[in-house]
Amino acid sequence: MQADAAPHIGKIYDDGGPIPDYGPVCAGVQWSSGRTIQYVNVPPQVWESSPRETRLPDHLIAHLVTMGELHREDRDDRMTDSFQQLAGRAPIPAAEFVRRHATALTPQAGS
Repeated sequence: MQADAAPHIGKIYDDGGPIPDYGPVCAGVQWSSGRTIQYVNVPPQVWESSPRETRLPDHLIAHLVTMGELHREDRDDRMTDSFQQLAGRAPIPAAEFVRRHATALTPQAGS
């Protein structure tokens, strides 16, 4: 990963990808992590209030709210190669990410 932001200033990266069916995504993450994972379709008003409660910066809240809206309207359902351009490799499925990072994602005893 590149630490220098200069090459990216003024550029726009479209992070689109197919909207997954979250049931199978949760099942894969559950299998990979050994934890119980369940997808819950949270109403927009409830979901949008959560970032505000955690006192995230206004620009981040605006981004999260906008991305939630785009997702609900299926307006982010397109494939791009931005991840490949930035990371130099293809993205991996969520379940594979969890499998690779299971130790970091699993609560430790007593936590």
